[in-house]
Amino acid sequence: MSQDVERRIRERAYQIWQEKGCPDGSDHEHWFLAEQEVAAVAPLKADGKADAKKPAAKKAAPAKAATAGEAPKPAAGRKPRARKAAVPA
Repeated sequence: MSQDVERRIRERAYQIWQEKGCPDGSDHEHWFLAEQEVAAVAPLKADGKADAKKPAAKKAAPAKAATAGEAPKPAAGRKPRARKAAVPA
């Protein structure tokens, strides 16, 4: 495996890990998914080297505007930040 392909797999596995909320113990699953995605995007040429093309960036869907009387919804997939508990004096 070339260093460039391994780097792309490592970066994609990290992105998958972050998208899933940084769970412990799923590193093999994330690596496998990243390998599958990188292989699908850059198939090997006949000489065994990966194609140098980079995958096209995904465009984010535009956010829907809240209608009158509706509060905007929070972004999905992010956990709220933990707050420190008050310590009695």
